[in-house]
Order: sequence, then C-alpha cells, then structure tokens
Amino acid sequence: MNIWFINHYSLTPQEAGGTRHYSLASRLIEKDHQVTIIAASYNHWTRQNNHCAPGSIDQASVIDGIQFIWLRTPPYTANPARVFNMLTFAWHLRFAGLLDTYGKPDVIIGSSPHLFAAYAAERLAAANHIPFVLEIRDLWPLSLMRLGNFSSRHPFIFILGKLELYLYRRARLIISLLPEADAHFVNHGAPADRIVLLPNGTDLSFFPPPEKPVDKTFFSIYYAGTLGLANGVQSMVDAAAILQQRGWGEKIRFFFLGEGPDKKALIRRCREENLQLVTFLDPVAKHDVQKQLCQADAFILTLKKSDLYRFGMSLNKLYDYLAMGRPIIFGGQTPHNPVAETGAGFVVPAEDAQAMANAIVKLASLSGDERWAMGQLGRKYIEKNHDISHLGDLLEKRLLDVLS
Repeated sequence: MNIWFINHYSLTPQEAGGTRHYSLASRLIEKDHQVTIIAASYNHWTRQNNHCAPGSIDQASVIDGIQFIWLRTPPYTANPARVFNMLTFAWHLRFAGLLDTYGKPDVIIGSSPHLFAAYAAERLAAANHIPFVLEIRDLWPLSLMRLGNFSSRHPFIFILGKLELYLYRRARLIISLLPEADAHFVNHGAPADRIVLLPNGTDLSFFPPPEKPVDKTFFSIYYAGTLGLANGVQSMVDAAAILQQRGWGEKIRFFFLGEGPDKKALIRRCREENLQLVTFLDPVAKHDVQKQLCQADAFILTLKKSDLYRFGMSLNKLYDYLAMGRPIIFGGQTPHNPVAETGAGFVVPAEDAQAMANAIVKLASLSGDERWAMGQLGRKYIEKNHDISHLGDLLEKRLLDVLS
C-alpha cells in the first residue's frame, strides 16, 4: 500500500512532542508499505517555521524511510491567527497539486484534532477516487466546548459541528483513540461497523527496559507534556505549594518538562511564591526523552474536571510514563484507566491538589523496591497492550480491509 497520513501537527523524533504517526509509519514500512506524512511547516509547540524554504508552499524530506511533506503555514500566537493557520494548511493540502508532484496514494488518512485538515483530506480523496479514512484523536468540537468554554451557539463551533457530521458519514473507516467514543460517533451519523479502536501507544525503541532510579537526596516528581489549560498543570503547582508549606521542600522536587501557553505564567507564579521545589525544563526531542525521564522517581498528571472523559482517554504522556517503569500519581476518573487497573500508582480526583500532595507523600514514603514493583506493573501493561508495533499491525489489517 501507498498510505498518506494527513496530520497538521505531526512531528519527527528530532522534535519535542508526540510521534504517533512517525512510529506507525515506521512499522508499516517494515512491512513493505510506502508511507507519506503531510504536516504543517510551523511547529505549534516551538513556534518556529523550519521545514519550508522561503517562497515555497511545500517541501519534502525523507526521515528514516518516511516521506514527510511540509506545507507552509503562517505563524500565530492567538486563536484568530491559529484558525487562519489551520485554514491555510487545509487550502494548501487541497489545492497545491500534491498528487501531481508526489504521486497518487492508495488510501488517505485524515487526522484530527482540527477538522479543516480532515475535510480537505476527504475532498482530496474524493476528487481523485481514493478511499478516505478518518482518525479522531480529539472530539472536536465537543472538546472545545467542554475544556475551552466555547458556547454551542458560537459560529466556529457550528461550522465544526457540520464538518464532524459530514466526515463521519463520508469516511470508509473511523479510527478512534478513545475506548468509549463509539456511541458518540453513531449518534452523529457514523455507521457502527466502520469504527475501530486504535489507541496511542509507545514506541519501545525509544524506551528500552528501565533500570531502577538512582538514589538521590530528594524524591523527584516529573510532568512531561504541554503546559496549558487542558492539562491541569496549575493544580500540580498547587500541590507543590501545599508540600512546601508542610515542610517537604527539601525532600521532594517537581520537574515540569515541556512548553505551552501557560509556562510563563507558571514560572512567574513560582517565582512570586518562592516555590523552591519546582523546576521548569525545556522540552527535548522524542529520541532523547527517555534520558530525561529516567531521572524521575515518579510521574504525575491530571485530567481537567470534565464529563468529556467519560469517553475514556489515550494520552501519549501516560503511556510514556508507564513505559519508564515508574509509579504514577494520576488525577481523574475515566474508563479504562491503566494506573487504576494495574496498580501502577495512585489515583486521586481530577485537579485535587490536596489529594495529589497526600498521594505524593504516601508514594515517597514507600521503599524503593515497593515503588519499583508498582512501576513494573505499568511497564508490563504497555508491552502487552500499547506496543506501537502491534498497533501498526492492526492498522495495516484494517486498511487492507478498506481496500479489499
């Protein structure tokens, strides 16, 4: 097969962030398929435009046997400019003559979160009689309403809602990352027999079997990911403040690894409140992230308080944490929570800083062997259920079904 992934925000292992499609593509190439990933030149996390030469609309590069096509998109810092960035990507995808330049694929996979790219991918596929597959990584527009406080009557939400209905009906296959989202898709017009679960996974080539943490004079808690509203990072800093007030400042350290719209405000808050147990680290490329995360004694993350998570979750950072063989403090209630199901850490209510602080103290009070045993439960779960190689094999099978 010749497969095109359309993902506005796709990244390579040389960049910081999720590499789902790179890893799936690597597995498909191992099985003698051709794979192209089409992404935007402007990096959403670093705010840099590195991939397209000046004056060019598109530029190709081959990375580890995968052809990346970068489409030029404008920079942005605020939402209106970001929407223009999305629309520019969709326009170039549809009208830049990519098939004339790069040949015709056998199947096109259009991936969310934003639906303009998926719509342009569907239109490109339909115009050239190519099967179209829709991948839903985030339930837009529902996520924007639940987490971004958009009104259901907002014109932007109305347009996205129409695109959502259209795409569910047009897709030959719907790939969902969320284990309980089938009812949502069916209620919005998707045929039930076209839905397949393909969650996020971990490329274990980036995460070799872990070793026990080295003993330190303090207990280190790491968060690695986006520092933004949807990630509940403020409540983790609240937990740090509680622990410092309780006198744990010399014994516990928080490390926040990543970028995001809230990072400057978080740094300013920690400086103003003199939170000496919090350190902010710059993001690292995916192929270097294991070297950074192995410094952790434990990991932490929380969901936002929202009924959105009744559909389940598929968080890249969670699977990477589990692959590292460290225990996890997880905030939130959601179906199919591997931390709760495997005993790989402690689960507390979403954004509950007091409960997080208590769980951290409890975890820090365990012996190193007890924490190591908890972490190994998570590692075994990942190897069995979320190895990206197995997920790539499943994707291959379903794509072959689409083409048969």
